[in-house]
Amino acid sequence: MRTRNLLFYSIVYLVFLGLAVLFFFNDLLTTKHTVNIEILSYYSKSIELENAVWFAISIVVYMVFVLLYYYFSFLGTYLNKKRLQKDSAKFEAFLEDLVLERKSFYKFKTKEFEDASELIKALYYNQTGSTADKLANAMAIKAMIDSGKVCDLKPFKLNKDNNLNLKNEVNRAEQDLNYAYNIIRGKTDLTDEISLAAYENLIKNGVYANIKTLRIQKSKEDVQILLNRFINEDFSLTNAELEVLIFSTEFSEDEYLNIAKELFDKVEPISLKAIFEKLKNEKDKSLKAYLYILARHAMYDELMNELHSSEKKFDDFELLIFLKEHGKSYDVDKLIR
Repeated sequence: MRTRNLLFYSIVYLVFLGLAVLFFFNDLLTTKHTVNIEILSYYSKSIELENAVWFAISIVVYMVFVLLYYYFSFLGTYLNKKRLQKDSAKFEAFLEDLVLERKSFYKFKTKEFEDASELIKALYYNQTGSTADKLANAMAIKAMIDSGKVCDLKPFKLNKDNNLNLKNEVNRAEQDLNYAYNIIRGKTDLTDEISLAAYENLIKNGVYANIKTLRIQKSKEDVQILLNRFINEDFSLTNAELEVLIFSTEFSEDEYLNIAKELFDKVEPISLKAIFEKLKNEKDKSLKAYLYILARHAMYDELMNELHSSEKKFDDFELLIFLKEHGKSYDVDKLIR
């Protein structure tokens, strides 16, 4: 019990006790009681006082002891505070000497700083001990998670919203494709860091059978990553899947052209021409990519028809036709940029 509370409750107790005696034992207060005091055979005395006086004396004695307890408790708290302040300054010097590998001896007056210093020395010098081992294990787990590894945090019983637990879940979403897919399948947007990590992992490493079932709208960057994975033969796509993927976002004219160049050796010529022919009818910026495919397949009649019907001028393709008609050699990839 805090000393302040002890003093307060003692006063309340004595007030209620006094009131009880006055109301229920008032007749006894007027009678007298004799106390014989005898110290060995040298001193003997009889004291006769009214019960009310004896009651008052007992209350005074009790209050004296309460006040003494209050005083010494306050004094002990004050002295302990001073010891903590001195140990705090000494602890800073202890840490500095430990880091600088200066040999020194520190004796702390408080158990808190003494235990802390022993624990830090055990960790610093890789000593064993139950407390040091637990803390060292926790520090090692944190370091592993910060480095991107996935750890078992069940023994630590962390809350779901604990930062370390969230970081561990992010790491798992970045490395475990099945876990990543289970997190975001059915979701329509990415609202947290774990879902974002899971989505990026699937886009960069997942199988397309899972990716195409996601309801999340793919960005232009996402589509470009998937096209690059297909071009690098990281996974396969049907012509229908490739068409859906290209149609799913908007690219610039140069980006459509680069996609056509990269896909040219990866997709059957007729299929690639069909995809971009459909594409140029719906997306104006893809026309140049379609003209490139016609030029690569030497379909010059169709190429000239497209150039004549187009309101936009394509000087590079006009030059290509000119070189072709005059029997000059040329490289389509170098000429069309």
